[in-house]
Amino acid sequence: MSDTTTVVINRIARGSSPFVGGKDHTTHSLSYMGLSDQKVAFVVGGLGLVSTVVLLVAIAIQEWDHLFTILFSVYALTVFLSLFLICKIYPEKSQLKNEKEPINIKKSA
Repeated sequence: MSDTTTVVINRIARGSSPFVGGKDHTTHSLSYMGLSDQKVAFVVGGLGLVSTVVLLVAIAIQEWDHLFTILFSVYALTVFLSLFLICKIYPEKSQLKNEKEPINIKKSA
């Protein structure tokens, strides 16, 4: 869910359609950071495992308190912001190429 939200926000901010595929997902950004495919899978799997444990803890709580709401909200925001910032810091390689190279338009005589 965080990955989809991050991709949609970033694509709208760039002015591109959120419905057209691309290599701007979190897994691609982790790869652009220099992680191998195996490490990317480990990070995503680890995040899924931690989120599952957090969910099981939330289900097991007998008396819900405002503190739990705050803690679980902080966890969700931390995951979202981490993924969002990774995608902002390590964008799609084609975006980096387009941003660094000026566009030269040759006029016909």
